[in-house]
Order: sequence, then structure tokens, then C-alpha cells
Amino acid sequence: MHDTVAHHISLIAVRSGALEVTARTDAWAAAGAVRELSRDALDELRRMVGLLRLPVDAGQPEDGPGLADLPALLTAAGPRVRGDLPAVDDGTCPAPVQHAAYRTVQEALTNVRKHTPGAATDVVLRIVGDDLLVAVRNGLADGAPGPGLPSGGHGLTVLRERATQLGGTLLTGPGPDGGFLVRAVLPLGEARR
Repeated sequence: MHDTVAHHISLIAVRSGALEVTARTDAWAAAGAVRELSRDALDELRRMVGLLRLPVDAGQPEDGPGLADLPALLTAAGPRVRGDLPAVDDGTCPAPVQHAAYRTVQEALTNVRKHTPGAATDVVLRIVGDDLLVAVRNGLADGAPGPGLPSGGHGLTVLRERATQLGGTLLTGPGPDGGFLVRAVLPLGEARR
């Protein structure tokens, strides 16, 4: 629940800040974006509450955002985010892997907005052998610090747990240029133990 809500709420905060600064002709577009992001956040909350109400033995539903939703996520993240997504929706990724890949990118972009606002960011997806490789690398912040968004500090931990449940791995850490890298390797076949 954290990664979804944090992503949408951080977008709302960023767009609201932009609205405060511009508040001219751009105000209508920004207000529309805030409305859409708020609606998305509410839809995600409803979905999560529905999951919490499922019996423990009901398993995990496979619906939710996947690889086909990544281009829109990158576009919403802003012009400094570039995507190299040849693996998007090629039909070989099971739904749980697609969902984990989407959430990995979403959380990494949320962290960029929180900790290095305006940083140039590259998102790469590749099928390498029997695995889906997801890499999000950002550079240094471009400009003033962000709006000081709250953080629960659990996002990367949850991503690591999600990757492990699928038999994959998640590595995170600083890059040589002072930026940060989030790299997930997610098996496309049966979960490996």
C-alpha cells in the first residue's frame, strides 16, 4: 500500500507546489492534473482496502498496473525522465512480474522526486535470458530541494521483499556520479527458491 499511496500523494504535492508558483494560465492545467492524481490515489486506496478484506488464503489478485502502464508513468514523472522500454508488454511477462516491475519503477521515481528533485533519470527494462531486468538510475538534483515530503522509509524494503517473493533480487545504492541506482532482476518463469 505504501508504494502506491506515496507515489500518488507525492505527485499531488509536486503539482500543487507548481500551482502555487505559477497560478496564472497554467493554473487550469495544474488543477486538472491534481484532480486526476487525487482520483488515481483514491482508486488505489479502494483497491488496497479490498485486498485487505480478502481472506488470507485467497491468494494475490493479478490485476493492477503492469508493463503497458509504464510509458504513462514515465510521462507523468516529467521531461527529465527517459525510458528505454523494449520489453514493455511483449507478452512474455507474467502478471505478478509485470506488477512488480511497475511498482519498482514507481517507487524509484517517487524517491527521485523526494530526494533529488529534477534529477535526470533513466529507466531501462530488458529481458535477459529468463529474467526481466528493471533499472532506474538518477543523477544529482537539479535545483532547489523538494517540498520535504514525508517518508515511511519502507519503500525499498517492500520492493526487495516483492522481488524475493518472485525468486528475484533487488539491489540499491549510490552511483559513481553521486546519483542512485535501483536494479531488480525478476524471473519470468516459475519462482526460483
